[in-house]
Amino acid sequence: MDYTNKRVFLLLILGLLWCSSSMGAVYQVGDAAGWNAQGTDYKAWASNINFQLGDTIVFNYSPQMHNALEVSSADFRACSGAAPMVAYTSGNDQVVLSTPGEHYFICSFPGMCQAGQKIKVKVSSSSSDNNNHSPPSPVVVVPKPPIAGTNMPRVYPIGCSASSPLVSFHNKLGLIALFTSCVFFAFYIH
Repeated sequence: MDYTNKRVFLLLILGLLWCSSSMGAVYQVGDAAGWNAQGTDYKAWASNINFQLGDTIVFNYSPQMHNALEVSSADFRACSGAAPMVAYTSGNDQVVLSTPGEHYFICSFPGMCQAGQKIKVKVSSSSSDNNNHSPPSPVVVVPKPPIAGTNMPRVYPIGCSASSPLVSFHNKLGLIALFTSCVFFAFYIH
């Protein structure tokens, strides 16, 4: 490989490392309990996490009994789902937090919001705001195809959180291996 190719290769690797370091964490709203009105304190759950731009929150619930609506702060306080900004209804909704500030979510099924099925998520504008980037309990959401006859997600406690250094490192390592393979292949055929 000549000097120019080495420089291009180095720049590509540095670009990959920069991009992979900006990937966000994934949090299941309510941890193992998911998104339902059965005694989960969503305010306390959200207060334990410093959400960053690029993080993903996952709403897991039975779509026959719940939904997740992103609403204004006024509709959040009033538990009104009449004018949602976004309505999620799949039962396994993955919401990427792409703007800083406060985001408000409620369930609009009768009585659910009033029973506490609502959450305010505050997204920091930069990762230097606070380095507390850990969910309150050790649960990782592993996407798997649903079991026949159910819509329930599979959740596996593995002794570490979705944003733990081990899981984060493993995800980045996979991206680096994929990118490096593509780069080597590109140089090989060139």
